[in-house]
Amino acid sequence: MFGFISTCCLNKHERITWSRYYCTLCLALKRHFGQLSRFSLNKDSVFLSLLCSESPDANEPTEKHRCSLRRFRYVRHYATDTAAVKYAAVVSVLSGCVKIGDNIRDKSGFAGHFPTGASMIQRHLERKVRTFCSKEDIDLSPVMNHVRTQLELEESGTRDFNRYLHPTEDAIGFVFREAALHTAHQQFADRYTEIGKAYGRLMYLSDACRDLKKDRRTGVFNPLLHCFSGGSITIRAREIYEQSVQTLEHLVSLIPVSSLCMTLLTGQLAHQGRLLFSTVPSDKSSRKGSRSGCCDASDLLCCDCSGCCDCASSGSGDGCSGCDCPDCNCCDCAGGDCCSCDCS
Repeated sequence: MFGFISTCCLNKHERITWSRYYCTLCLALKRHFGQLSRFSLNKDSVFLSLLCSESPDANEPTEKHRCSLRRFRYVRHYATDTAAVKYAAVVSVLSGCVKIGDNIRDKSGFAGHFPTGASMIQRHLERKVRTFCSKEDIDLSPVMNHVRTQLELEESGTRDFNRYLHPTEDAIGFVFREAALHTAHQQFADRYTEIGKAYGRLMYLSDACRDLKKDRRTGVFNPLLHCFSGGSITIRAREIYEQSVQTLEHLVSLIPVSSLCMTLLTGQLAHQGRLLFSTVPSDKSSRKGSRSGCCDASDLLCCDCSGCCDCASSGSGDGCSGCDCPDCNCCDCAGGDCCSCDCS
């Protein structure tokens, strides 16, 4: 599963709530777009459904469903036909289509190795999106226009990093605004737009940071490498990230949101920043060796650190005070960054 938002180190109650929203969106994808669309499930769309939920902190009624992706265990989920969930579902499929296109161009992942098959899947999902949007009176065409603008901008050669941020900012800002207009948050549409822009800025910046080493090695375009030089890359990227997090935290404080949303947008984003700009090299080989003890792939909430940490039950905010894994390869609790797992 891909996505920008991190869910590591949530406390037990928050993890249960997040899991139910996750399962709700997964089931909604199956019901509205077919089994294939479930591969597009991502954390950002789950977060969008949570943000736009009418009563995220209330005791909403749940249903039971036997999930084949969780060893046929019963899982609880919320209603799959609410406006927030349906909107998040179509955004999830659309983002999956964009991701496939990116991987084909970058020749990475499954889509990069099998572009013909991936293009067929992409066109199939795009047809599903158009049909659903027409039925539900949702217009997401501006999002694709922003995607095309992003591609054209990256080919232009400009060295103004802020210009590279704008298309993603505008696309996510539009998505968040439409989410507010299609749910019970119409009065906050303008603020949702600004929240989306700040969120989009963080998404684009984080993606560029994560791909930095690979893009430097392969020669693929990376805006950080193109706009900044040498040692200034990390400094400038950190500045932009921290400013964006502060902006996002301020904007979210102006609207009514659930406590889980606040946790994800405050402590979790700061935690991600510490990991993203850490100067300690990532030893992926040692982490992969410990993945079986740290992450349960069948749970689809990787990395939840349930096997190597007591982070989820610590409820401490930073998730480290309750950690009891001194020999775990996927955590650096002593350094203040618990559960720095790179599995996605």
